[in-house]
Amino acid sequence: MKDDFIHKSLLNSIREKLPQDKNLANTLMDILFIGKEAIYRRLRGEVPFTLTEVAIISKELDLSMDNILGTAPNKSRPFQLKIPEHVDPLDIDLAMMDHFVYVLQSINEDSRSELGCATNSVPQFFYYNYPYLNKLFLFKWAYQYDEKYSSKSLKEINYTDRMLKLEQDTYTEQAKIKNTFYIFDNMMFTYLINDIKYFSGINLIDREEVTELKGEIHQLINELEALAIKGQFDDGCKVQLYISNINFENTYSYIHSQNLNISLIKTFILNSVASLDDKTYEKIHFWIQSLKKCSTLISEAGEMQRIKFFNEQRKLTNTLE
Repeated sequence: MKDDFIHKSLLNSIREKLPQDKNLANTLMDILFIGKEAIYRRLRGEVPFTLTEVAIISKELDLSMDNILGTAPNKSRPFQLKIPEHVDPLDIDLAMMDHFVYVLQSINEDSRSELGCATNSVPQFFYYNYPYLNKLFLFKWAYQYDEKYSSKSLKEINYTDRMLKLEQDTYTEQAKIKNTFYIFDNMMFTYLINDIKYFSGINLIDREEVTELKGEIHQLINELEALAIKGQFDDGCKVQLYISNINFENTYSYIHSQNLNISLIKTFILNSVASLDDKTYEKIHFWIQSLKKCSTLISEAGEMQRIKFFNEQRKLTNTLE
């Protein structure tokens, strides 16, 4: 769907809602809390409205997101795919991540905020604090996403300082969500170990880096086990970990608050398609919740299963050489 179609559709929907004596620019300034020049850049189409801004406007003016996006309300649901550059980010790429931090900040004081995630790979939240693991996922993204990086080794791929700062901000704000649960595919660490072995086998990860990665994976396993036993983050926000007894093909997640529902489906290793549509949230929420029926809770429960799972991951990690 073309951006200009969404832009025109949004403005037309707003104008239809506003009384004739209401100024469009002033109304949007009051709703979005941004300056006049920023509003006029959006009205002229020089800067697109962000997905969150569209959602805020739609909620405030009681507009239909389906009508704005031109979707069939029963069978087609709107998503937005953003693909920032992670190795050599531009200002617009950094702004995307910064906006997500802002969204997290806007909901983390809500006592009913919740994050649910069913994942078949180690979530970004958990490897942000591990330099080699964090770099590994960036390396894999670069290797698969852009031909100019396809022959570069792990040693040659690095995050910028600004990107690392944004990742840390994301980690800090996400940890403040009041209730969090993760459902881990039981093959999650197997996929990770297989990746490392493959890239080591084609000489893009050297022996020293394999040793560092092995050490960080052991640290991560210990962290997850301690988190499962404790059942909460350091600041007291609740977290539950589940191990799925079935495998799933992708990573799905949602963030819920009193004023905002976000649905996310992982794409291209480091990115996600996102939706603020409530019907989409209901479907993804239901699907993730339904996975609990096929999963074992290992947070503050399931001691035998918890010990067995983490010991198996340690043995698997020890196969790295």
